[in-house]
Amino acid sequence: MRRKLRSGRAQASAPSRATLEGLTKGKWAPFAAGAVHEAHGNLPFVDMWWTFKAFDYLITYQLLDRLNPGYLRRYEQKQKRERGGMT
Repeated sequence: MRRKLRSGRAQASAPSRATLEGLTKGKWAPFAAGAVHEAHGNLPFVDMWWTFKAFDYLITYQLLDRLNPGYLRRYEQKQKRERGGMT
């Protein structure tokens, strides 16, 4: 009988919860936020007018809020102040 070997690659490549929490604290938070912004600028189809804001609210702002708690709330308040309520 042949035994199937289990690959540890899938488990090793998935970031652990501790790793994600470590990115939100200390010196890595600005680096991680910069990486999110850089990746956002280099993804295909994100710069199209019908996908831009959808991608921002569904993915980018959620990642940035996870890295910097309260980011989305502060961003929306800033937009209301500067643009008179339009986001």
